[in-house]
Amino acid sequence: MSSIHRPATKLALLVCLVFPALFFASCADKIKTSINVYRAMDEGLINSNMAINDQSEKVLVALQKETTDPKMSEKAHVWYPKAQHIQKLSNDVYVYIEGLKSALKKEAGLKASDRPDSFRENDKNAVIHLFEKKDKAQELYERLKNYKKDVLAIDPSLGVEFGKTIVVTTSTFDGAKEKQDFFRTFFDDTPTAAALGLLSKFQNNVRINENRIITSCYNRIVR
Repeated sequence: MSSIHRPATKLALLVCLVFPALFFASCADKIKTSINVYRAMDEGLINSNMAINDQSEKVLVALQKETTDPKMSEKAHVWYPKAQHIQKLSNDVYVYIEGLKSALKKEAGLKASDRPDSFRENDKNAVIHLFEKKDKAQELYERLKNYKKDVLAIDPSLGVEFGKTIVVTTSTFDGAKEKQDFFRTFFDDTPTAAALGLLSKFQNNVRINENRIITSCYNRIVR
């Protein structure tokens, strides 16, 4: 049986590469254009996240089927529960970030009876209030770090395989040797629309990591 390879998530990879450049290239005199860019990138990331999640679900279904195959059953019963644990950890942090998105929109004026997009997309004070005043930036960073630690701790071999390549923020920030300010790096002087896109980027990291590691679990059975 051939192994399942990592999905060709070109949209996810393209967005991850392009988004930072667009994020920091906006100018004060082009607010409307920038907001449109942030909105478009956020939409692309959301669609990418759904596609990657769908692929991961298919891998898990395939992995579960191997538990009933006499030739694969022994290994499958070892790795299927670990893949399920990875999925749970990923979903937990993904849902947590989704909650931050909702909280940010409320900070920016969204009311329960309003349209989903009826909030102040260029509001920087809402971002400051949520992520600095309420300390949600540091809370988010701790959740992302713990996610990485917990996923890699599921099995020592996964830590060896993915310990140096798993990314939860950006490769530069994750790999910095000196302590950095998470809020100042990602959320300071940032409009709501851009912050929402950034949160989707962190969710995208989670989905990519989840897919890579679950696929590795499957490949350990069928190879």
